[in-house]
Amino acid sequence: MSEPQTVRVSAFGLVLERATHWLAMAGTVCVLLMMLHITLEVVLRYTLGIVLPGTLIYVANYYMLFVLFLPFALLELKNRHLAVDVVVQHLPEGVQRFLKLMARVVTTLIMGAMTWAAWGQAMGKFRLGETIDQGNSSVIVWPGYFAIVAGCALMTLVAAARALELIVNRDLGLGEESSE
Repeated sequence: MSEPQTVRVSAFGLVLERATHWLAMAGTVCVLLMMLHITLEVVLRYTLGIVLPGTLIYVANYYMLFVLFLPFALLELKNRHLAVDVVVQHLPEGVQRFLKLMARVVTTLIMGAMTWAAWGQAMGKFRLGETIDQGNSSVIVWPGYFAIVAGCALMTLVAAARALELIVNRDLGLGEESSE
């Protein structure tokens, strides 16, 4: 009876790991697209006097949101957050484990709250069909807000799964954490 549940939980962990890597890859692609877009804007502006409309809007409302939030969960997956362990590393193993669990629970709660708030914000922008006008053009910007939702929601799930791994003392298929 417990074997299928283990398989399902491990499959869930594997899905989270793959989703995290796919969103991180999408964030990387957005960095490259942003570099190309800005380079093209500069080259066209200074060589031919052509200005690409909306470049700053795309950078601020799409590229930067995607670059920042899509890879967010990768930090939690690989345990790559900034940490100062000067005191903690000298505490007994059980205390370290408890503090790690509490950090994961707090991360889950905070990221869950951020996901909820971001969802409300994104849906509000969607309902309004938010655009930003620049010169003669209007750029739709509401879709970028859903990158915040996606990144925060996935990080919430990864943090919760990592906390569950500590509670049940078993790998749930999320892959190895970095130890550096």
